[in-house]
Amino acid sequence: MKNRIVAAIVFLFCSLFWVASINAANGWTKVKESSGIKLYERPVTGTDLEEYMVVTTMDAKMEVIGDALRDVAQYTQWLSDHTNIFKEWKNAE
Repeated sequence: MKNRIVAAIVFLFCSLFWVASINAANGWTKVKESSGIKLYERPVTGTDLEEYMVVTTMDAKMEVIGDALRDVAQYTQWLSDHTNIFKEWKNAE
């Protein structure tokens, strides 16, 4: 039993470094981490734009998360500060 716990800890530790190295290899830079949410950014080649990636863990089935993301009519219920996003996007055009 003790060997399994040690093996699990070693696996998790190695997995964390593996994920971090993949993110760095793809040009992602961690911008912020708060309340279990990590925000990364990287430049979009050939533009002045930035891409963003958010990594977190949710206690929900993938189907439930997918349904929420596809429910465009309700996005204002879970997307904070959405009006500023659209204002900035329209001004950039």
